[in-house]
Amino acid sequence: EGSGSHGAGGRYRFTSGQKALFSVLPITTFCMGVWQVRRLQWKKAVIADREQRSSEWSSTPLPPLRDVSSSEEDLDRFDFHRVTIRGKFLHEQEFHVFGRQCKSQPGY
Repeated sequence: EGSGSHGAGGRYRFTSGQKALFSVLPITTFCMGVWQVRRLQWKKAVIADREQRSSEWSSTPLPPLRDVSSSEEDLDRFDFHRVTIRGKFLHEQEFHVFGRQCKSQPGY
């Protein structure tokens, strides 16, 4: 026999725990769906912002770092901006970094 009980006429009766579970599941599912829709809208806005910034890369060169204040508005201009670097590799000073472990656990 299951965890529920049979009432008069052989009808199945749910326990209070089952009733609580069956009422919480649809509410939880609905809330998760709303969260997913909001997340999709947010993600589309982020993608549109990145696409707009990437189209502006070639038309708006960034000023030298010494001329930029540390305000959040100034620093935001540097997010996802294409840069050009000049220099040379110093191969005699290069080193390789491999997976590290801490207390025999990978990832550190």
